[in-house]
Amino acid sequence: MRFSLILLLSLFTATFQFCSSNRSATPPAAESQTITITGTFKSVRGVMDPLSCYASNGGYVTQSNGERVAVMFKTEEEVTCSTIEVKGMYVTKTAAANPTSPCPDGQRSILQVESYTCK
Repeated sequence: MRFSLILLLSLFTATFQFCSSNRSATPPAAESQTITITGTFKSVRGVMDPLSCYASNGGYVTQSNGERVAVMFKTEEEVTCSTIEVKGMYVTKTAAANPTSPCPDGQRSILQVESYTCK
């Protein structure tokens, strides 16, 4: 019985450490580093999407390796590229709870686009 309890506790501790080490509080690149991402683009402008709580003109760039990156544009200009190359820096955006908004409290790291090119 004691051995089973120790084994269970060890398994729980190992699982907790593994899960907490896989959660990254910061994006892949430091917030002050400009990065370039290329991939297919899907706009969520005017669409009910969790990203809309943080950016009015945003979307997702899906890279060739399947990684999906949330991006936001500084302007309200509609972006209609199907394939895009974006350059920018990660910023942390905060959404505060508002009784008239469907958005919950939270924070999210988003790539703020400085420039982009349709491919």
